[in-house]
Amino acid sequence: MQKIPDLEPKVLQDLYQAQKTEANIKVPMKPKTRPLTPDPDARPKKPPDKNKWVWDLYEDLSKLLDIAIEPLRQYIKEFDRYLDILSMDPDREQREL
Repeated sequence: MQKIPDLEPKVLQDLYQAQKTEANIKVPMKPKTRPLTPDPDARPKKPPDKNKWVWDLYEDLSKLLDIAIEPLRQYIKEFDRYLDILSMDPDREQREL
């Protein structure tokens, strides 16, 4: 009988909610400055920054976004020759007539 699991807490979760113990979850955060790789020969030894992967991922995404946006910048440059027309204020033009 001891090996049979108790189903009541699983079925009636609302009744047993107060008995649950909550565990804190560690959240990775992007470091404010670039994490340095510690010198392996230095004493005392320093552990590497646990969130270095977040910094690396942020840098990789930034580079990829810059590459993805470059064609849009070139497309916008095509409209430079129409800036005079695009910057016109039709209401002001109407009043001057």
